[in-house]
Amino acid sequence: MTCDNFTFGQPLRGQEIKILNEVEYVYLRVEVKTHIYQYFYSLDGADWHLLPITFESYKLSDDYIQGGGFFTGAFVGMQCQDTLGSHLHADFDYFIYKPNESN
Repeated sequence: MTCDNFTFGQPLRGQEIKILNEVEYVYLRVEVKTHIYQYFYSLDGADWHLLPITFESYKLSDDYIQGGGFFTGAFVGMQCQDTLGSHLHADFDYFIYKPNESN
């Protein structure tokens, strides 16, 4: 999901990734490369797959937002949304933030 200046979007709509029931873990990774950031996923923690979308990192700024409201800038974290209303939850076992010195 995205919300760009109060405009809702679903950039992966129609490109959903099917996860089989027997998959125990899904690993997620974000890479920031100065002006863009991209998402990856892995089902085994070793073989990573790039999602077919790219986001512009300048939008993660308090200078980008238009109109009222308040925005304090970019944060690093994780969350899960049950957008289907199925009352499902997600458990996160761990979270690692590792800056890449080459960016």
